[in-house]
Amino acid sequence: MKFKVRNYLPENKFLILLIIVLSLTGPAHYALNYFFPPEGTVFVGYTDDAYMLTLMKSWGNDFNDPWSFDGGKVWHNPLIGSTYLFLILGLIPWLLKINLYVAFVFFKFLFALIYYIVVYNLISVFVKDTNRRNIAFVLFALSAGIGGIIYILARLIFGPTEYLGLIGYAFTREFDELGAVAHSLTHVFRLYYVIPETTAYLSLLFFINNRKLISGFFLGLTFLLYPMHAVSMAIVLLLYVVIKNGFRVKETLQQLWPVYGMAAPFGFAWIIPSLQRPYYYEATKLAYENVPTLNIAVSFFFSLMLAAYYFYKNRPGIFPNKFSIGILAGLLVLFSVENMYKYVLFAETAGNPFFKNFISGLGIKWIFDGAYSYSFIIEILMLAAAVAVVFQLIKSKLGFEAKFFASWAVSFVVLSGLAPQNFGYILNPLRFGPYLLFPLSMLALYGLLELSKNVKINFFRNPLIVLLLIILLSLPSIAGYNLWLQKSARTSDAFYSMDEYNALLFLKNQPDGVVFSSTRYGPYIPYYTGKYGFIFSGRRKPEGLLSNVNRDSDNFYNVSTSVQQREEILGAYNITYVIVGPNEKGIELPSSLVRIRSGGAEVYARY
Repeated sequence: MKFKVRNYLPENKFLILLIIVLSLTGPAHYALNYFFPPEGTVFVGYTDDAYMLTLMKSWGNDFNDPWSFDGGKVWHNPLIGSTYLFLILGLIPWLLKINLYVAFVFFKFLFALIYYIVVYNLISVFVKDTNRRNIAFVLFALSAGIGGIIYILARLIFGPTEYLGLIGYAFTREFDELGAVAHSLTHVFRLYYVIPETTAYLSLLFFINNRKLISGFFLGLTFLLYPMHAVSMAIVLLLYVVIKNGFRVKETLQQLWPVYGMAAPFGFAWIIPSLQRPYYYEATKLAYENVPTLNIAVSFFFSLMLAAYYFYKNRPGIFPNKFSIGILAGLLVLFSVENMYKYVLFAETAGNPFFKNFISGLGIKWIFDGAYSYSFIIEILMLAAAVAVVFQLIKSKLGFEAKFFASWAVSFVVLSGLAPQNFGYILNPLRFGPYLLFPLSMLALYGLLELSKNVKINFFRNPLIVLLLIILLSLPSIAGYNLWLQKSARTSDAFYSMDEYNALLFLKNQPDGVVFSSTRYGPYIPYYTGKYGFIFSGRRKPEGLLSNVNRDSDNFYNVSTSVQQREEILGAYNITYVIVGPNEKGIELPSSLVRIRSGGAEVYARY
């Protein structure tokens, strides 16, 4: 079966407008933050922005890692971010002397626009009817889950209880711009998600059209930009070929080796630095996490319900009997309980008892404890079940597209739910999550088609009716996402007082050196001052340099630390400057520090 790309842009002008509006959502938040900051403050950017802008700025700094104490380059420290992606993005602004922040925000619009256009073309490969294609795109672009509805109902019934935050924290990903495991707006806000996801979809698009070398190039480019996105798409390509050819190994290898072979050399850009500085690469594993199945069920509720309806009507052609359906359902429930347990563990280790107290109050913590004690066995059984379902789908009488999307969705629901520690932290299961949106949107289209046949109503004669229904059902989650994006920025380190901002500008005009600071200022030091920073994240780090840095930063600003200990800390890292912020005053400083700037944020030089 061979497909052709039918249109580069939607024929419907409303969809073109929708693409533009959605692409402008991210830049609009930056405009709100910049032009309407809290009184007396300056928007300095999200913490991630500081890392990415520092990478973009590396062209003028010989690519040195500005948080390194061992002479490393930025590609030696993946903790900073998607190194090669932002080096590429920074080249043109650096050459043309364009303000990096302006270029950064413009890129958010540009690549969101490209993302939606690429997705529309990928949909057009599978859906030839224009009306149905448009509805499939709307499902992809606007369909959310019921997280927003749950939050509103909980607020109305229980009031502003402390447990309300658990909805966004534990039950849904719809408000989380750092996850990209929900509606499309969660995919386009961060450049390190939207760009590699776009190149991954381009790899699939060219593969379908038998352009294997171009497909391999885009798969390799995806690997260069964000390796886990390339791993995800490599699995999707494998599923595509297996569904198309069956379990014929020779034909599968013949179709995939040119693509994988073309992509493989891009991996050396990560392999070589990881061998040179393995500590930083090992440190990234502490950020690995999974996507609880409950999150997926809530975040993709409407698409899942439509997909479930489709398979319910076609179940005789897929599952041999009701008993097998019952076994799969029971295993899925057990898997869902098991992969939710990390929230209990996180709540305990982070000193946040809310979730632990919540499930303890319901009297069900013993269930979580029991499921987690057999975590590895449950996950192996779930992987085996996923393979069995794919095998049944291949044998079924469903059309190729339905088989492919169902196999894709089933595989990635399971893969994204695996606990990374159970498999030696080989992969980060969280990054399988973004690749659920496309297959579930397509299966939702099939569900709508099935529904229209059974209720004798052709929804597709007027796509605006379906569009309106989707918008109304998704609006609470979409609105909640945007409200949270503003609230989280305004209660974080994204805004500095004018005095704190001026302190950074003051440091910019001082001689080169290393700036000691708390984590409030650490991420922003290199970009705003051009100096080396001391600390860039307060997140948990492995034993060694980074954990020592975190410990010493905490100790330095602790009032119980002696002056001699503070001097030893400064000497150990050859510190040149120290920032003492408004919340850190009252500590006794060593005599080697001379205040060179007074104010709310004081700056000291070390002699």
